[in-house]
Amino acid sequence: MSNPVLEDATRGAVCDDDVVVDVNHVSMIFNMASEQLNSMKEYFIKLAKRELMFKSFVALDDISFQVRKGEVFGLVGTNGSGKSTMLKIVAGVLEPSKGTCTAKGVIAPLIELGAGFDMELTARENIYLNGALLGYTKQYINEHFDEIVDFAELHDFLDMPMKNYSSGMVARIAFAVATVIVPDILIVDETLSVGDQFFQEKCEKRISELIQDYGVTVLFVSHSFAQVQRICQKVVWIEKGKMRKIGPVDDIAKLYSFRVNGMQVALVQKGVDRSFPSLEDPASFDGKGLVTADAHIAFVGWKDGYSEGAVVGTLDESQSLEALRLRLDDSVKGSIRYNVAVKSTGWQRDPSFDEQSSWFADGAMAGTEGESKHLEALQIVLSGAISDEYDVLYRIHSESFGWSEWAENGEIAGIDYWSCPES
Repeated sequence: MSNPVLEDATRGAVCDDDVVVDVNHVSMIFNMASEQLNSMKEYFIKLAKRELMFKSFVALDDISFQVRKGEVFGLVGTNGSGKSTMLKIVAGVLEPSKGTCTAKGVIAPLIELGAGFDMELTARENIYLNGALLGYTKQYINEHFDEIVDFAELHDFLDMPMKNYSSGMVARIAFAVATVIVPDILIVDETLSVGDQFFQEKCEKRISELIQDYGVTVLFVSHSFAQVQRICQKVVWIEKGKMRKIGPVDDIAKLYSFRVNGMQVALVQKGVDRSFPSLEDPASFDGKGLVTADAHIAFVGWKDGYSEGAVVGTLDESQSLEALRLRLDDSVKGSIRYNVAVKSTGWQRDPSFDEQSSWFADGAMAGTEGESKHLEALQIVLSGAISDEYDVLYRIHSESFGWSEWAENGEIAGIDYWSCPES
C-alpha cells in the first residue's frame, strides 16, 4: 500500500492575522540525572567535584504547526509521545529548548487535573483561588459564582475540602471555572476523560458553544479518538516526540487506527504474469509449498503453518497481527528475509536495501507479542540461489484501507511514516 499523502490542513492562503498559535520548529529537551541524589548536600558535593552527570531526553523533536482562530485542533499519540509537553509550551508553562511558540490572546488551560487548587481548601475557596490564578477579579467571580456552581453541579459539596473530592468532581470544578470566561484559546488535556459520560457530553456542548458563538480556538488532547473525531476538525499526530502526520481528523483517524490484520505471501517464477488470475487457488502458484508463515494474532496467540498464498490472520478488526515468522522449505537453497514496522516503535531493522543482511530470516520472530504493538508495514526479500529463479510477492490487509497493492522483492507493503515522516 502506498503511503497516503495528507494535505497539511494548517497551511493555505489564509491571512496571518488568523493564526493564533504558531509552533515553529519546537524541540524540548529535558536533563535527567544519571543517578539518584537524596539530599541537597549530595547534590552540591557532586556539583563541586564535577561528578554531576545528566542524560538528555528529547521530549519533542522539531515540531511545527499552526492553529487558526476558531479551529478545534486535536493532538493525538501514545502515552509519553509529548502531547502534554506541547500543550504546556503553548500555555507558557514551559519554554522550548529550541524553536519558538507564539500564542495570541487569553489562554484558559486545563492541562493537569488539580493544578491551581489547594486540596486542603473547600471547593468554594478554590473557585476564588483558581479564578485568581486564571486572572479573574474577585468581583467577576462573585458575579459568575452561581453559574460556575450550576455547571459543576456540586451545590451540596461546596464547603467540603477538595481533598475529599473524586477526580471527576475536581474536573467538574476545573472545567466550570476555566470556561466561565470566554477565552481566546481553550486548552483541554485529558481533563474530560475522568468525568462521567453525561458530564463529558455537557463539556463537549459547552466547547461547541464557545466555538460557534464566540470563535474560541481549542487545543484538545484525548486518548479516545472517537472523542477527538466528535470535537476536532484537524489533528496533529505526535509519536515519540516526532510529528508523524497532520491533516483533517477523518484522514488521520484512518492512519491512527491502522493495523495489519491479514497478509498473503507468494513466490512466482521470474518473468511470469503478475496479474494473479489464480489468487483464489493458492495451489496453482508455481512456488507451491516453498513458503510457510506463522503469525502471532492479538487475543489469539500463535497460529502456525499458513501455506503459501493463504490469507494469514483473521481479517478481524480486533485481531491484528503482532508478530510474524516466515520459513522456506528445507529443500530450497537460499533464505527468506523480512522486516516489519511496529506500532509506536517503528522499523525493527534498517529498511535500507543495503542492510538486508541484518533483517530477520528463516523462522526468526519479527514483531512483538504485545497487543498494543501490532504490525504496520512489511518488507520481504529472497537471497541465495532461490532469488535467481523466484520473486517474492506479498500484500497486507487493514481495516482502514482493505487489501494493499502487491509489493515485491523488498518493496514496502503498509504505511511507512517511520523512514520518512512528513511534517
